Amino acid sequence: MVMKPAEIPSFLLFLFTAIIALCAFSSRFCIAQVNSSSSNSCATYGRCGYYGSCNSLNSPICTCLRGFDPRNKQEWDTGNWTSGCVRRVPLNCESNNGSTTRVDGFLKLQMMKISVYSDRWSGPEGECEGRCLRNCSCMAYGYDVGIGCMFWSGSLIDVQNFPSSSGSDLYIRVANSELGILI
Repeated sequence: MVMKPAEIPSFLLFLFTAIIALCAFSSRFCIAQVNSSSSNSCATYGRCGYYGSCNSLNSPICTCLRGFDPRNKQEWDTGNWTSGCVRRVPLNCESNNGSTTRVDGFLKLQMMKISVYSDRWSGPEGECEGRCLRNCSCMAYGYDVGIGCMFWSGSLIDVQNFPSSSGSDLYIRVANSELGILI
C-alpha cells in the first residue's frame, strides 16, 4: 500500500487511535510501553533473542526459558544474548497425533509480557491447552478474559518477566521429558 503524503497524518491518527483502544481494552498490552523508559534495558526488542526472557531487575538481565539453553554459550557469557536459546530436548509433536505416550506438555511462566502478535480464539480457557497441543506449530499459549485464548507459532521472541503482579501467564510447549526434570 502506497500512501500519498497528504494521507500520512490521517493514517498515523488512525494507528494511534487503534493503539489507545487496545490499551483501554486490555492494559496488559500497553504495560511494556508505559514502563519502557531509557532505564529499562528490556525495552529493546529481542534483547534476549529467541526463547530468552528479559527481567531488568536481574543480573544478568537475560535467561533462557525453562527447557532451553543458550544457542551460543560463549556469546551469552559475555552479555550478547541476541542469538537466543534452543530447546534442550526436541518436541515429540509428530507422536502426539493419536498417541498417548511421550506427548508434549506446557510449562507455566507467570507474570509475563505477552505479545499482541498472536492467533486468537474466543473459546473457554480450559480448552486453550488442547487446541494448542493439537497444532504442531503452536509453541505457546495464553489466556486473557477480555480476549480469550492466544496462540503463538514459530519461535518466541521479546519475552519479558514483569517483577510486579502485572502481566499474564504464558504456557510454553516443551517435550514431555522436560516436564519432570524442571523445577
